[in-house]
Amino acid sequence: MEELRKGSPLPALSSAKRPHGHLRPCGPFERTIVLAKSLHIINKICAEICGWMLSIIMLLLIVDVVCRTFATPVMGVAELAMFVMVGTVYAGLANCEMEYGHVRVGSVVELLPRKYQKWAMILTYCAATLTIGIATWAICDNAWASFVDNEGIAGAVSYPLYPVKFVMALGMILYTAQLVLNLIVEIKKPE
Repeated sequence: MEELRKGSPLPALSSAKRPHGHLRPCGPFERTIVLAKSLHIINKICAEICGWMLSIIMLLLIVDVVCRTFATPVMGVAELAMFVMVGTVYAGLANCEMEYGHVRVGSVVELLPRKYQKWAMILTYCAATLTIGIATWAICDNAWASFVDNEGIAGAVSYPLYPVKFVMALGMILYTAQLVLNLIVEIKKPE
């Protein structure tokens, strides 16, 4: 548990125990902290995987360029690089939201009086969570349909699309969870 606290902006959980060695029941705030720590770890792992996926993209493109230079192109390398790029983008969404790295128009909120700024942020997070939640549902539905139909990309090499769509769905699920967590944090912030 100690390694979870290192580098995490979240407060530590109390390790108070009841008699007979049972852990005390978690309240809603403690559950939120556990969820936040778990999501933090998952987001960092996804960010690390994104870095490795970028290396794979560079390797694939180098192989493609070198092989085309010698007039022996490897079929399907460009499509594979495209799939890895899509996976990289979607796998990194939640980490970017966790780090507050997405583009925000803060100047409009800053023009509001101080007491309304919190409510503007809460409304913004509600709208974002609803919108991304709907998009997540659509992507998950599309990924499942792609798996059931064994959808593939036409070309010299036929690749199935469902693995990429499952990565997209997972990235969107994590992104939605991070938005919900950020909404909870915004609600709990003092005015």
